[in-house]
Amino acid sequence: MNKAVVNTLRRTLWLLPIPLIWILLSHMGALSFFENKAMDWRFRQRGEIDAPVKLIYVDLDAESFRDYLGERPWPRSEFGKISEILFVLGKVKAIGFDLVLSKFNASILVPQEYVDQDVEEFARVTNRNPNIILATAYSQGDDMPLIYKGETDLENFDFPETPHPRFIQRNGINQMGLIGYDQEISDGITPRWVPMFSEASKYGLNFTYYQIALQMARVSYGLPPEAIKRSEDKIELVDSNGLALLSIPLWGQQMLEINWFSKFYSQKNPRYSLLQVATAYAFYTEGDEEQQAQADEFFREFNDAIVFIGPTDPLLQDLAPSPMDDYPVPKVGVHANVLKTIFSGIYIGRIPDWSKYLITIALTIVVALMATSTGQHSRLLKMASGMILFGYIFILFWYFSNLHIVLPLIAPVGAALSTSLIGTFVQLIIEEKQKGRIKDLFGTYVSPEVVHQMIESEEE
Repeated sequence: MNKAVVNTLRRTLWLLPIPLIWILLSHMGALSFFENKAMDWRFRQRGEIDAPVKLIYVDLDAESFRDYLGERPWPRSEFGKISEILFVLGKVKAIGFDLVLSKFNASILVPQEYVDQDVEEFARVTNRNPNIILATAYSQGDDMPLIYKGETDLENFDFPETPHPRFIQRNGINQMGLIGYDQEISDGITPRWVPMFSEASKYGLNFTYYQIALQMARVSYGLPPEAIKRSEDKIELVDSNGLALLSIPLWGQQMLEINWFSKFYSQKNPRYSLLQVATAYAFYTEGDEEQQAQADEFFREFNDAIVFIGPTDPLLQDLAPSPMDDYPVPKVGVHANVLKTIFSGIYIGRIPDWSKYLITIALTIVVALMATSTGQHSRLLKMASGMILFGYIFILFWYFSNLHIVLPLIAPVGAALSTSLIGTFVQLIIEEKQKGRIKDLFGTYVSPEVVHQMIESEEE
């Protein structure tokens, strides 16, 4: 074997601890920040994709509060009115509220008689329409028991905040949908993973709260609560014949990674404000013929849609960045993208850890060998090493865009680059020492031209 190749192999073996360090950092989660950013790059490079289901946002925006709902506490009766309008005139399939309408939201400044009447008017609507799903949530992400953390002793966890008991008097927990996401594996800021259910067991009571998007999918299919079937690795939504209409893979027996379909404020996300819905209804009931025709056209846009009603006013601070957006956007988009994910069946695939480690070592060895090569073809090999590295990055993004499979980026590319750079630096030091030794040995006996030829030949 050529001595230059042997020397290159020997130096590369000495550098093997470098990719092992990268693997260790990845395994310990020390690279999570960069890996999450790399996921954002994948989504943005892939671009927006069409929704698999007709979904419409009804925004609780600043105009709706200023010109329709007024100051807090917002009248529940108006939520009921809007819901009935959307069911009757819009012919929507399901409505989900991305805010917890609990009994604790009333103000002491509002007379109790008004509060009771307001509650009863909304309760009349919700108990008659099981296709209205109301949010339930844990006040803090850490309050939610997560199986992958080993949090299975449910007695240590309180129940989530739930809707007012009158709103779910008829349908109970089946009319509730869990909102929120796991902040730890979602980097604490950007929503990435959601629990598809959460269990609670305390004081002799046992409940299972399913994610709001799953509940809305169920009621949009017209299925009973028993249609949700759960195992350790998946949740299925089955019809009366036992056919799985939706099959949702679970990580850690509980979690689903969100496949983000578009930016929040995108043409692919039809949206209207609550005020627009109320105005259209006023046109429909009190307007002239032209206004009634406009209202008819407006409500036809809602036919067979699933509707999310959620706060979008920045003053409510219900915002978080998304992998598709450069700035914080309303978190109602989290649940909408979960709904799109499960209806599309396009789930993000993750390869096993051993495969990631193998890719890291293999890519590092190949790239570093070529980058630190010496001899006649060293320049071509160094160029090839760069092409291999960029080729891997291209394949990585192609895999995600077309197959929705996540290949590792930070650890293998970081290991390959750092190993190659350190190897090249070490190589330069060794070569300079060798050149100096040769000059010292032969410089006084032969001409400088011969010494230079001896150095460049890399032969004995």
